[in-house]
Amino acid sequence: MFDENFYQDKNYIVDLTNTIFLCTANYKSKQEIAKSLSPPMVSRFSDYVKYEPLSSGAKREIVNKRYYHYYDLVSDDDRKIIDARDLLTDLERFVEDNHLDFRGIDNTIKGKISRILLDELLKTTD
Repeated sequence: MFDENFYQDKNYIVDLTNTIFLCTANYKSKQEIAKSLSPPMVSRFSDYVKYEPLSSGAKREIVNKRYYHYYDLVSDDDRKIIDARDLLTDLERFVEDNHLDFRGIDNTIKGKISRILLDELLKTTD
């Protein structure tokens, strides 16, 4: 289908020149892939990257980058509310103690910031 560097269906034609496809699967090794898939399919894969859980350092870096990304999106008043909770320290501890990937870390940060601000909003409307 992609040998000619184009993909076509009834609505679109897509030029796939210089395109890289990233495929994910639950296979643990190249040998397992070869046993499970047909040779023509296996021949299409040019590399294999083994999944490794995030290191503590990588988790801390993600927490800091994503925290400040969302922190920078809120108002100065909201930042004061967040600052009063020492959220960054709590997030670093939480992420270290839990087996989270990037998406899990990102969702945790968004959720905790949202929850803090919502709790504050609800307190002010009582």
